Amino acid sequence: MRRGEILGLRWTDVSLKERVIHIRQSVTKVSGRDLIFLKPKTNSSIRPINIDEDVVAALKRRKSEQNQNKLLFGSKYDNQHNLIFCKENGKPFLPQYATRQFNEIAKKVDLSHFRLHDLRHTHATLMLKAGVHPKIVQERLGHALITVTLDTYSHVIPSMQKEAVQKLKNTLQK
Repeated sequence: MRRGEILGLRWTDVSLKERVIHIRQSVTKVSGRDLIFLKPKTNSSIRPINIDEDVVAALKRRKSEQNQNKLLFGSKYDNQHNLIFCKENGKPFLPQYATRQFNEIAKKVDLSHFRLHDLRHTHATLMLKAGVHPKIVQERLGHALITVTLDTYSHVIPSMQKEAVQKLKNTLQK
């Protein structure tokens, strides 16, 4: 997910039972204005993303934390946007805050050269290296065109070429 998609994610966009997140909005900060909630970057950015049981467990922990915060803040809790990732009082985070927090953590674990957006690239690269079809990776990332995915992650393709040759050989020998 893109940073704005993560920060714009609402509880109504998630089905823990079905293990799927639906990307339907993004949050951004426009200079001189408050945060604004918009449709994602492109029509293909509006998408479902399947998640595993580890992500479901993390989201359940997050929900529990929020429920405690709602009790603590009472009527001062801002549930206007029903956000998953928000301040303790329910108000939305500024996108720059998420970047700063990530950078602090990355620095502590000696990954100061690693950007928040690099998590998205790493996800795509690992999926492609694991043999996930590029079309699936495109859909998960919300790229409008498969060419964007293939051009962006072409560095992964050469190693996949060798694996493809071996898979073809194995198939022909059967």
